[in-house]
This record gives sequence, structure tokens and C-alpha cells, in this order.
Amino acid sequence: MTAMGDECSAAPGADGDDFGLTQDLRAILNALPALVSYWDANLRNRLANDAYMEFFGRTPQEIRGAHVRDVLGPRLYEQNRPFIEAALAGEQQVFDRAVKTASGEPRHTQISYIPDVSDGRVRGLFVLVSDITARHEAELALAVAEARFRTLFASAPIATYLCDSLGRLLDVNPAGTKLLGESRETLLGQLSVDFAHLDDREVVSEQFLRLVSGEIVSYRLETRYVRADGQTIWVQLDVTALREPTERDLVVLAQVQDVSDRRRYEARLIELAEHDELTGLLNRRGFQRELERHLAHARRYRPSGALLVIDLDNFKDINDTFGHKGALLNY
Repeated sequence: MTAMGDECSAAPGADGDDFGLTQDLRAILNALPALVSYWDANLRNRLANDAYMEFFGRTPQEIRGAHVRDVLGPRLYEQNRPFIEAALAGEQQVFDRAVKTASGEPRHTQISYIPDVSDGRVRGLFVLVSDITARHEAELALAVAEARFRTLFASAPIATYLCDSLGRLLDVNPAGTKLLGESRETLLGQLSVDFAHLDDREVVSEQFLRLVSGEIVSYRLETRYVRADGQTIWVQLDVTALREPTERDLVVLAQVQDVSDRRRYEARLIELAEHDELTGLLNRRGFQRELERHLAHARRYRPSGALLVIDLDNFKDINDTFGHKGALLNY
């Protein structure tokens, strides 16, 4: 690396630049989207671009030859001092620092101290300061959003789990461990499709593959899950892709609700609607449905069969008296 001190100690140029910098070089320094300065081994300023001077509220006359402590201020100087000393010892330094501009505006910066070494001796250091406020705020907003998601995830009353594009569990909340009957440590890494009943896995896998391929971004499915204790439950799956569907970055969010009671209640309602309460036999509605199903089967496959009708005298009186009483209340 060319020693900055050699160039800076040259005679002034035709443009009156005290450091011998050409107009082209100074134009380049001023066009850089960063603060640039140079400090000699005694930490006296020998160069600063316009952005650097504007940031610290100094004119060329005020900053030239000034000690870095006077430019940064005592507090910021002491914070940066370990990095400055390390750079003067020949070790490049890169670190982040929250600072305020001369007008009091808070900014977040990334600072690089680059030693200027010539013949094995550190003659000074280059300073490069990048304003990373926008990136820092975006990272902070993302961190806050992730923290909120984690809080909601952990406290959600609905069983919820995250999995990757292969269906392997990345995380599961307490409600999920309760529903599946396993500890979080045991569940992590398992394939979500393995929770499904053997007879339902093909449908579950088909929907999941459509999601990870990008064909759909979410789906809802009612299926059967088998708990760790062997109990089969009916669940409603609401599955959503949280990121763009790429093999590496896709994360899938699944919410699982136990709907076993609702399914039993619906089945009971259907049974009551199509069966006689007293005898358990099909009523007129159920009989009509079964008759239509058998007739459709007969028309397609041409099996032989017969329909037997038995007339029981006065059975209606018995059925009306005992057949419906307490049917719903006894459920």
C-alpha cells in the first residue's frame, strides 16, 4: 500500500489543495457513499472528504491538523480508543457504532480503521465510515417481528408447528406437544406426515407437495392423526408457506385443531337423521339413500338381488311413543 503520508506531505497542487490531491482524486473521494478520512501516527487529521466534514460539522480549516479526540468528542473517542490503538499497532479494525451527527441526528455506522503501513511501520490510519442506519433499522424491525412471532407461537392455544420443505419439524409449541402426546425434543426432526393415519398419509403428502412446489400457498384439510399413545383423533390442518417456495428457504407453518368431538357430533346427527331411535334401523330417509346407492351399483355391475318389504301392523304407534323420546338429550 502506498503511504498516504508521502502524498499528503507533497506541495500544494495548482488548485490550492494543501495535501497535494488532484481535483480528480478529491472528486472521487467526495463522490464515495461513505465518510473518508486519514489520520497520521499522532492522530492528527491530514485528509477528510466532504461527507466526513459535514457529518461532524467541521470546515476544512477546522478539521485540518485537528486531533481525532477533538473531532469525535471525548466520549466517542474513549469508546473508539481501543480500536484506534489496535489499528496503530497494525491490525485492521471493523466495528459498528451508534453516533450522532453534528445536528444531533442519531445514525448507526460501520467503521473501518485501516493501518497505513510503509516499510513495516504504521504511518497512520485510513478511516472509512458507512452509514448503515437503514439496514440496522430493518434488522431491528425483523428482530422485533420475530420476537413477537415467538411469543404468539409459544402462547397460542392451538397446536402449531414449523417444518422445512421436507416436512421435518423445526419447532412445535406447547399446545402441539400436548395434542401429539410427545415432548418437544422427541418431536423435533420428525416428519409431519408420520403423524397422519396410515390410510390418510397419501392425501396429506399430496397436499404438502403441492405447497412446497409453489402450486399453492396454503391449504386446509381434515384428516386423522395418531397420537403417541395410539389414540386416533380427527384434526383440521391449516398449512401455510411462510417464505418464497424454494427448496432451501421454505418454512411451513401448520396449525392443528382437534375436531374429534365435532366429527362425532356430526356423525351422530347423521345417524339420528337416517335411523330409527328405537330399533336402530334405517328410517325412510336413510332407506331411500341406501336404496339409491344399491340401484346405482346394480345398474353398473348388474348383480342379481331382491327387495323384501314387511308391513308391521300398528308399529307406528310404538315408534311414535318410544322411538324419538330423548333422542338428542341422551347423546
